[in-house]
Amino acid sequence: MQEARLQRRRDKDLAEFRNLQKERQRREADQLDMAAKGYLAALHDKVRFDPAEHGFEFSTVDVEGYLRGVRAAQISRAALNSEKSMKQAA
Repeated sequence: MQEARLQRRRDKDLAEFRNLQKERQRREADQLDMAAKGYLAALHDKVRFDPAEHGFEFSTVDVEGYLRGVRAAQISRAALNSEKSMKQAA
């Protein structure tokens, strides 16, 4: 019985830990998206952007990497949509 109780407790703790990880990852993704928007606005205004000055824990390199990933995803989606359209037209 003790072993079963310990197993249930471990399972419960592990599930809580995974939920906390997911929440932290979601918050980080939201923060990175906000930092990227600030970075793009600064580029547009031709001013320097330091994420740390705005309370972010990301470096400029992190933000630029995120934006490259976003751009790659947009290109992939556009290619897939174009391919779908061509198939439907045929």
